[in-house]
Amino acid sequence: MTLVVKDRVKETSTTTGTGTLTLAGAVAGFQSFSVIGNSNTTFYTIVFGTDWEVGIGTYTSSGTTLSRTTILESSNSGSALNLGAGDKDVFCTYPAEKAVYQAMSSIAVNAITDASAGNTTSINGVTPNANNVVGKNLIINGNMLIDQRQVGAASTADNSYPLDRYNFRTVGGGGVSVVQSTEVPAGFKNSMAVTVATADTSIASSDTYMLRQSIEGLNTYQLDFGKSTAKTITLSFWVRSSLTGTFGGCIANYAANRSNVFQYTISTANTWEKKSITITGDTTGTWLTTNSGSLVLYFDWGSGSNYDGTANQWDAANKRRVSGNVNLIGTSGATWYITGVQLEAGSSATEFEHRPYGTELQLCQRYYQQPIDSGLDFFAGYMVNGNYGPSAFDTWVVEMRTTPTVVLTLGSLNAVGSVAVNYFNSKRWHLNPLANATSNGFYYVTKLTASAEL
Repeated sequence: MTLVVKDRVKETSTTTGTGTLTLAGAVAGFQSFSVIGNSNTTFYTIVFGTDWEVGIGTYTSSGTTLSRTTILESSNSGSALNLGAGDKDVFCTYPAEKAVYQAMSSIAVNAITDASAGNTTSINGVTPNANNVVGKNLIINGNMLIDQRQVGAASTADNSYPLDRYNFRTVGGGGVSVVQSTEVPAGFKNSMAVTVATADTSIASSDTYMLRQSIEGLNTYQLDFGKSTAKTITLSFWVRSSLTGTFGGCIANYAANRSNVFQYTISTANTWEKKSITITGDTTGTWLTTNSGSLVLYFDWGSGSNYDGTANQWDAANKRRVSGNVNLIGTSGATWYITGVQLEAGSSATEFEHRPYGTELQLCQRYYQQPIDSGLDFFAGYMVNGNYGPSAFDTWVVEMRTTPTVVLTLGSLNAVGSVAVNYFNSKRWHLNPLANATSNGFYYVTKLTASAEL
């Protein structure tokens, strides 16, 4: 027995009562129920005057009958019609309650219409959004996994990169120690830990204390910032601090002449809290769409009054906080942790995008990489009677954003005056030995780094 539904099947019947229908033949222009097949079931409708019945029936070819096996709906309060004398129309149908479109969930922008009716806010714990796609997070290393430079050591110097793609400034009398940490909320492996090493209790108007990540224009062009079609964006992150209160930060352009200050409140000390902030796209200003800097995310730690602005509006100035926001830098020993940083198009925060480790590392290596970092002497080349011998020539691990700044750390030199990195660009590098003698020589390299940070 198979459920079969066919198009344009319609017959008449003179059957009375509530039992099996005897079919009288196809109506002109329609097929008979014989196309359903013997002993197969189908959906049917009976119409008799103003009365009607929808159900599931079984067709029997030997008697050209259709049983009324299951009544789905009817004008008789859902029960079988007690048919009187006269002609009835009987046709194959597809009941609305069995329709696929009603039993499925459908996804629209920022909403899911499900089979139980109405909109839901999540599927399997994920809030749907037009931007729920791979690559939605504009922040690189948002989960603080990649630490190429420091490898777990703390950064204290102004303008350092404590973790890949993050840069901090401490311009004033205060200082911080920033390090990769394993203090995390559920679902994360690492965070960035900031501890105030030297408090600044007398912050000058021009002092700067902040963390930032600058984003390349090739990664932000789709936001349409600077145009009338600028998209709304949403920032989300997990944060924890020994201090409570309202903290500040901002979204700005790379030229620092357009900014939108946001605020977030930490309610409980030393407790992870998730924050979500929605920011209307900027319809004016200069937002580059090249491999230069475009958008910058700032988290303020207590900058001077020159950077005080008004929250939730675009200003033609470099503003990062609201007057009265918490000054982390003002409390010696104060701590501030952050992870799960995500910036995406749309007006709602979706679940954090956990990219594969290798993918995240390669995204970081576009801006900084260490193709030689053995900690030991790496044999690079030699010279014969003052002439060049084989030297090191290779491509970068990934293509860099632009021609990088290169730092070479040498190990042993034997009859080689110096070694330079030249003939390099965003794709490749070349180690070139320079001799100061006519004798044979060789050289070793222990480290080669390249930076194309914004």
